[in-house]
Amino acid sequence: MTLIHQSLVIGWIPSDWSESSRGDTLICCGDPNGSGTAELSLHLEHDDNQGTDWVPNFTAEMTDSVTGQVTHKVFTLSSNDNWWSDSSSLWSSIAKFSFELSSGTAKISGAQLAGCWRILNNESDDDEHEQNLGLQRLDSSCGEFDNERLEFNGMFYAHYTISCDGDYDDDEEQVILIKT
Repeated sequence: MTLIHQSLVIGWIPSDWSESSRGDTLICCGDPNGSGTAELSLHLEHDDNQGTDWVPNFTAEMTDSVTGQVTHKVFTLSSNDNWWSDSSSLWSSIAKFSFELSSGTAKISGAQLAGCWRILNNESDDDEHEQNLGLQRLDSSCGEFDNERLEFNGMFYAHYTISCDGDYDDDEEQVILIKT
């Protein structure tokens, strides 16, 4: 049995962002306090023996950057939902929850999150459709990318990692910009 852990971080870069608290222009996914961003972390664990009968449950954690309060929520894929589809109710629910990241100033759609999930899991075969959803792969190193020209301000990003039995696979790590 191999335990597989997938992590998807959805982040928001404020419109007035100018630099991180470190004094540089680097966005470090997974470090919202240091980067001056807001993030929602989604975690999915399953083992490779579950086959196709398992029901995905994403455990979500969002930390308020001002108060430090942590909100937990579980999102479950219903039996008639398809998480690869733009119309997935799972991704629509997560998109509504992530609206709080931007303090209500911007939102992403369930279709955009479904597109990210397809790209990140190598299930996307329609680059034009993903571009029409406002999705753009970013060059990143270990989940870090530079916002030196501030061109990513007012946008969301998705950062994906996967580990098998605790071994992190950095070849699968990716960042996608989500334009609003």
